[in-house]
Amino acid sequence: MRLSSRFDNKIMSLEELEDSEQCTTGCVLKSGGVLELRETDAPPFTSHTGHWTLDDDRFVMIISRTYRAGQVSKSNPTGIGEFLFTVKRRFDGMVEPIAEDIVNIGGVMMNEEEAEVGFFNLVDTGLVEDVGRIKGE
Repeated sequence: MRLSSRFDNKIMSLEELEDSEQCTTGCVLKSGGVLELRETDAPPFTSHTGHWTLDDDRFVMIISRTYRAGQVSKSNPTGIGEFLFTVKRRFDGMVEPIAEDIVNIGGVMMNEEEAEVGFFNLVDTGLVEDVGRIKGE
């Protein structure tokens, strides 16, 4: 797959629907296929990695999020304690032009076994990040 420079540094809003849960996360499609996640109303993650590709109008994005769970408790020595776990999702969708420089991307979310687990929309905010500043505001 190839990258498209028309998406470089676009600020997007990722809407995820998995099971009965829905969340929205801000993100930036960085040049070179790197994905940067920002503010979210989803459970907080401790770290993430992500990348994206575009081939014609087919968009693929892969995100791995690491979460911290459990707790260390002196009063419960049989507890499992604190631990980290990682959730990986593949987002596979099609680009739909909305206006000249505005797009919507919608499709399915898959787990590591490539089973469909939900749906997503990647909504173009119309803003582009410019070396730490935002163009279009």
